[in-house]
Amino acid sequence: MKDMETTKNFKWQLPISIFMLILTVLGMGAIAYFTKLHPLYALLLIPSVFLTVQLTALFHEFGHYLGAVANGFEVYYFSFSCFTVDKFGKKKFIVSLFGEHLGEIRFYPKTERDYAESYAKSLKGGLWGNFLVATVLNAFLVLALFGVFGEASPIISLIFSFAPYSIYALLINLIPWFHPENDGSALFRLKSENERQSVENLFSIQKALFEGKTYADIPKGYFATAGNVSQNFKLPILTYALRRAIELGDETTATAITGVLEGEDFADNEIYCEMLYKFIIDGNTAKIDEYKEVLSFCEEDSLAYLRANLAYMKYLGDEDYVLIAKPTAIKSCERHKACVGDAIYNKKLIEKI
Repeated sequence: MKDMETTKNFKWQLPISIFMLILTVLGMGAIAYFTKLHPLYALLLIPSVFLTVQLTALFHEFGHYLGAVANGFEVYYFSFSCFTVDKFGKKKFIVSLFGEHLGEIRFYPKTERDYAESYAKSLKGGLWGNFLVATVLNAFLVLALFGVFGEASPIISLIFSFAPYSIYALLINLIPWFHPENDGSALFRLKSENERQSVENLFSIQKALFEGKTYADIPKGYFATAGNVSQNFKLPILTYALRRAIELGDETTATAITGVLEGEDFADNEIYCEMLYKFIIDGNTAKIDEYKEVLSFCEEDSLAYLRANLAYMKYLGDEDYVLIAKPTAIKSCERHKACVGDAIYNKKLIEKI
């Protein structure tokens, strides 16, 4: 099992990123120096960083949101900075000081359409958001530097001194392969027919799950994916295929898919929980010992975690824990609104434990 602490190999991208950030900071210092204001005004550099980073993230995610909604997707999760709106969560609105990402959205298709094209447009929405915020912020900076705002120009130039960061963020998201998971890379990969087909398959599965179908109810053809497809689509499809095989009792297929997943380079707790559950029902002691640590990292409201944890406690012989926790886990499945078919699948398996 790969280390839970995922590391990214930026290679040459990291030095370029550091260089661009250094240039931005030096630019801020130069602006603060040449404005010839009282040194205390330099404190405005701090809100400048906060303002630019937050606005850049907000416009980027909101661009994705508009692109997704305009192309037939239902956005059920929107996260920005410390704020989260979760349509299907226990809490609809969450404020948290510590988040995994500056921003994130999750969506599923409401209607049948060309999912690959619709997904591409949602990606472009985020890039247009980056472009818009970079244009506005840097326009304010340039106008202030040229004194357009009169006596307020020096102060405004300090407030917008970190604006070049928004250009840097645009380039990071736009240029393919600058980061393996950026929007530009995703758009570039969509030129591949295998990638487009995987997008179609993934969203077809998700649409069916949100409509209440379980994995076994979905046609087998949707669970196919080529080897050269990006992990953003390959891993979910393989995981769904594993669940389908488990639900159908197809041990041969389930074992084969688990072997493929073991060969993939990723760190995803949800997938590890599914693999752990498979090893538990197989009674594979060596693999159970290898993967059991995932239970310490999973979100406790994850249905895959609830199922794997119950199965593991049953495997350990802790019947009292299973007796107490099982009804609660079943109720969690029944309350789950986001992906009804997945909840039904998990409830079926939990009831068998």
